[in-house]
Amino acid sequence: MVVCEGWHRSLVPYDAIVCAKAADGSLSAGVYSTQRIEIETTDASRYLIAPRQQARFLAELARHAPQILGKPMFGSVV
Repeated sequence: MVVCEGWHRSLVPYDAIVCAKAADGSLSAGVYSTQRIEIETTDASRYLIAPRQQARFLAELARHAPQILGKPMFGSVV
């Protein structure tokens, strides 16, 4: 998955994703959407994203990263 943060782009391997959850609070202040998702990886990196089509994004994320489906946090953003 490619995450774009301004001019910076990060490649996040799907198998490195450990959870996806709804983001709120001061951490999400830099993203102007009200529907934000925080992605955490095995190396403890965190990415804050605001996909245009959240339901479609979550369906694709579940398809590419099935290891997060059993996590309670993943269910909280659906």
